[in-house]
Amino acid sequence: MRKTPPKEYILPNHPIAAANYVPARTTDALEADRRRGVRGKNSVIMDEQATGLQVLQLALENVRLNDGEVELARLAGGAALLSAKYVFDNSNDEVGYRVVKLPVIKNDDGERFSEQSFEDSMLEQLASNTSKSYELATSLGNDTATDKQRKALGRSLMQLGVNLALHPLNDFCYTAEENPVSVQTRVKHSVTAMHDGAIQLAQEIGTVPSLAQFADQVSPLGVHLMTDRRYPITLVRSFRQAQEQVSDEQGVR
Repeated sequence: MRKTPPKEYILPNHPIAAANYVPARTTDALEADRRRGVRGKNSVIMDEQATGLQVLQLALENVRLNDGEVELARLAGGAALLSAKYVFDNSNDEVGYRVVKLPVIKNDDGERFSEQSFEDSMLEQLASNTSKSYELATSLGNDTATDKQRKALGRSLMQLGVNLALHPLNDFCYTAEENPVSVQTRVKHSVTAMHDGAIQLAQEIGTVPSLAQFADQVSPLGVHLMTDRRYPITLVRSFRQAQEQVSDEQGVR
């Protein structure tokens, strides 16, 4: 029997039986010119990943406390973990970089962390990830990024995914009497289940889910979210509004 709470999550590194996402070619002349201005390996997908994070942030704010918040968090969290894997796979990866800390819901002293404090922390992390992704997207896209920068982005995305597995916190039920080992073990299981769900979805839609696909309603993940009846209408509406808002602000499409 485990005597100490698990504190870390290690991202699995096994192959996924689905194709990686490839951004669609653009027919917009201005967008084509912009893309030519950021030539480099993975430049377009990195740019879409940053945009996808913006869309996700707005969508989570729009759907908060409504039907679909849990489903959106799980979908986005799984996409974040697999986006991190993509970043790691495109760098000179070391296993040690695929490890991040688990959210602490109940610590060794038995202290329970409030839902509000956890939610605020998660949303701050999301905002930080958005900013960091934008900072790295240009350098990654222009082939000037170092492996250290790539790994920093991968870890940032991975931490976001791990946090989203527990969002919203009120969906994670436990009692005051439950010991920290039990609680934190279930935290780790929640992340594992979310990751496994993302793998299953990849095989279902034929494309690995990624945050970049939140940037476009007609990406494989965007189409899935917009058309699959398993998702509440409030979630679908929130995603569509967020995607259109970010697209309008960027003057793209």
